[in-house]
Amino acid sequence: MAIFEVGRIEGMDKTLRKLRQFDIELHKEIIGDIRSAMNSAAALASASYPAVAMRGWQSTPAKKPIGKPFPHYNQKQAQSGIEVIVGKKSGKSKSTYKVAALRQNNAGGMVYDMAGSANKNRARNAQQFMNNLRASGGRASRVMWPAVRAKEPAIVAVIIGAQKKAETAMNTYFNDRKVF
Repeated sequence: MAIFEVGRIEGMDKTLRKLRQFDIELHKEIIGDIRSAMNSAAALASASYPAVAMRGWQSTPAKKPIGKPFPHYNQKQAQSGIEVIVGKKSGKSKSTYKVAALRQNNAGGMVYDMAGSANKNRARNAQQFMNNLRASGGRASRVMWPAVRAKEPAIVAVIIGAQKKAETAMNTYFNDRKVF
């Protein structure tokens, strides 16, 4: 699964976790704001997938694959495979927290987007595939990363605004209760 994150914003993960403990409605509102900002990057990425990735790449699954089948590429499936992730822990690490990210869940979409990003000692056929893919779609990452980069200033502005909103709510909450 390919994941593309928005640049690091220090403290936002802790802010969201603490906010959820005392104001779930504001937490949901902020997550919604960030999700809508990320949806613009997802829409741009979705529009960037070509109808046909390149000549010869099958568009349907192999009927009787021999061994492990190569993922097929289908534009609609690649577009529907894009997922917006907001405010989730990442993978097995309990310390890493994603404020906002795009994830491609479709295997063909992942191969189209990222194939050739680590190109060491590839077989001749794989190298030819990479060359053809670069000729038709450019270098890796072809879709997701450019979409996130294009929308990053707007997304970061929304996240910073959300962080200020959360900080104001927390300060008001603690000042009203004279916790400090």
